[in-house]
Amino acid sequence: MANKTEVQKCLPPELISKLTILLQESGYITIKPKKMDRADWVKINNAVNNVGGLWISEGRLSHWSIPYKETA
Repeated sequence: MANKTEVQKCLPPELISKLTILLQESGYITIKPKKMDRADWVKINNAVNNVGGLWISEGRLSHWSIPYKETA
């Protein structure tokens, strides 16, 4: 589980602008990619996996999903 700040810190700073990061009411942080190449996708995927997230492959709706925890 991660919070939004932890997720943003783990992502490569040069790639943040290629992502939409959303906190969902379902208890997950979703990261939706904008147009990017395979090398950038791999960097982001590795970072997301390191904080307990995973890639959800749903065609145009594909995204990363990370369980969310509240910060104190």
